[in-house]
Amino acid sequence: MAAVAPTQKLDRAEYRRRYELGEIPDNVYLLGGELVPKMPQNSPHAFAVSLLNRALARVLALDVAVRCQLPIALSDDSEPEPDLVIARGGESAFRDHHPTPPELLLVIEVADTTALQDRRLKMPRYFAAGIPEVWLVDLAARLIRRFTPDPAQLYYRESQYAPGDELPLPESETPFMVPAELFAAPA
Repeated sequence: MAAVAPTQKLDRAEYRRRYELGEIPDNVYLLGGELVPKMPQNSPHAFAVSLLNRALARVLALDVAVRCQLPIALSDDSEPEPDLVIARGGESAFRDHHPTPPELLLVIEVADTTALQDRRLKMPRYFAAGIPEVWLVDLAARLIRRFTPDPAQLYYRESQYAPGDELPLPESETPFMVPAELFAAPA
């Protein structure tokens, strides 16, 4: 997941401007001022994103938005497109802007071959922006890695969940049960 070398570090405004001029392709996103290529989605990744999107939408209230592979305004120089986010305010709250860190309750990245890169490139930026919870759905390891702030450490605490386990959902009384089919081998 090497960065595409722009002539200069970009901020979000310049990224948008250059995109609208056709100078930036659709298959990249902005992270730390650099253009990062989007990875092609294989079937297991696409299946996991779709399954999680439907499962989360069923258990969450209408006053939160479940956004699938859409931009978030992470910082002045980063506009990643996580696989899923849960944001305060419902869908209509984001008619005129992308969700910002104070609006984000949960960011979810699905990784089948990119877990290490996601941990190295994306997670530190999510943590630095103050995202309260991040899930890394690690398809190869067959588990969900849940990261939450740990005041006793300078990093986030990691908890691991397997199929059938229940994860707490931010601002929800309904837990999320890890679907067994999320990690099932294709038939």
